[in-house]
Amino acid sequence: MPLDMSQPLHWDAEDVQKWLGSFKGKFQKLYGKKFADAQLTGASLLQLESANDLASTVGFGSKKKDQKDLRTIWQGISKLKDKTKENNYLSCPVSEWDATKFQAWLHSPDVDLGQHAERFKKVHSGDNFGALLESITDEELENTFLVSDPSERKTFFDQLEQVNVAFSASKGKGMLSSVFGGASKEAKDEDDGDSAAGSVRGRR
Repeated sequence: MPLDMSQPLHWDAEDVQKWLGSFKGKFQKLYGKKFADAQLTGASLLQLESANDLASTVGFGSKKKDQKDLRTIWQGISKLKDKTKENNYLSCPVSEWDATKFQAWLHSPDVDLGQHAERFKKVHSGDNFGALLESITDEELENTFLVSDPSERKTFFDQLEQVNVAFSASKGKGMLSSVFGGASKEAKDEDDGDSAAGSVRGRR
């Protein structure tokens, strides 16, 4: 399948390899294994904050050509960041999400609850979804937003928590190895207690 350039946030590792192959030159051949070893997905690409961050994550040589390639690839990542700026729900904590980021998350492949999007818009008017998501309960999700399927509600809370854990881990460690499928086992294990990232588990 051709690469969907409009959805880099949802790229898996194979999609990142296709993206590398889209550059002029032999970037996929030169750096494909390094990117694969770093477990880079579209989401983790978008979490990188600088060319130095990319270099330390992937590993680039010090030769002039290596540094030129590094700058070229970083420019490509910067373009992806600009393209997804409004709907990149991994760019800030859940508590800061506006309606655009929330809707992008709701429609993402791992959540796949877009059928409830219009109801959320109707019931929760306004742009501040972060405050809602910080306090929403299972009962409210079922009775107010009419998400009646228990498995859908479980997905909602589990995936919301994954974003919190992944965001916290990426900021603490400088790199998000793989967001969906997912945050590192260590990060999940650490979060089994009271999460400093605003876990929703205890509210269910």
